[in-house]
This record gives sequence, C-alpha cells and structure tokens, in this order.
Amino acid sequence: AAPSVAGGRFEAVLGSYTVRGNAVAASAKLDKVLGGQMAGRRKALVDTTVKGRAYTVLTVSGFATPTDAADFCRAAKAIPLACLVKKGAPG
Repeated sequence: AAPSVAGGRFEAVLGSYTVRGNAVAASAKLDKVLGGQMAGRRKALVDTTVKGRAYTVLTVSGFATPTDAADFCRAAKAIPLACLVKKGAPG
C-alpha cells in the first residue's frame, strides 16, 4: 500500500537537542537519507523550554496511522536517529 500523505495526526519525534546546531545537522541528515519518504509530510524544528532548559525538537508530521509513523521511525533509527511516535493535533 502507498504511504499516506500529510493530514494525518501522528508524528515522528526524531530527537530533542540542547544545541540547536545539532538539531539542524540531524535535520539535514534526515533530508539526505530519507528525503523521499518525507514527501507530503511536514518537518519542523521546534524550540521549547523544559524546566528552564532550552531544547530544539526535530519532528516529521502528517502520518495517518501510528503504523505509518512507526515504519518511518524504523528507517530513521537506521541512520541512526532516535525516533518515537506521538499522536499530535489533527493536521
């Protein structure tokens, strides 16, 4: 079956970085290795603060099912990047 496209409410969280440059490097690596699998998806670098500490979180959203996101995570872990599936807001 063809992968579903953007609009899904599941996302792959590919890492939380204390150094934004490391998140940018991981994002570039993701584009290089899995760019074809991200067609129709939305990649984001989200700056957040947890307990007074700044982080940049790398996400790819737009997966219709948790299985679609998990399949993407398996590919990302082979790069290797950390990856977990999270249910997000409707896309």
